[in-house]
Amino acid sequence: NLGYGKLPDVYTNLEFERLAAGNGPTGGEVKTKNGKPPRSLAIIHCAGSLDAKHKEYCSGICCNAAFKLSHLMTKRLPDLKVCHIYKELSLAGKEDFALSRHAHDNPNTSFVRYSGIDDLQVAARGDTKTVSYKDVCGKSGTFEADMVVLCPALVPHADAGAMGDI
Repeated sequence: NLGYGKLPDVYTNLEFERLAAGNGPTGGEVKTKNGKPPRSLAIIHCAGSLDAKHKEYCSGICCNAAFKLSHLMTKRLPDLKVCHIYKELSLAGKEDFALSRHAHDNPNTSFVRYSGIDDLQVAARGDTKTVSYKDVCGKSGTFEADMVVLCPALVPHADAGAMGDI
């Protein structure tokens, strides 16, 4: 229901970070599939995390990655509208908190807290995506985004235990 693999310009946070990297496939220029810089970006935290149907745990680092990408993109594109759609926020250290504070202090950034992944839907609408949500108070809303970044749970590799033994 979040459009990954089905809609253009929907990425995981790791894919988006690679796209934004100076040594990445686009030389660090982030553009939508139609070749234009995004005007709006939705970042969906806890995409499948903290959910009994998917992964019940918090990876503990995804929020930092989300706020880092938000900071990077708003530095490059000062007029970019960003919406952080989150279930919970995990901000363990002062650097994490500083990045989140940067987002909170940005007038072009908004925050929506949702209860469960079923409360979110990403659909195509022309060249943009419509992120529909129901917040924790039960209020429905939408955010129009040129790009969507999903922050899913990190899943250990099957042989992670063996690596840990080494």
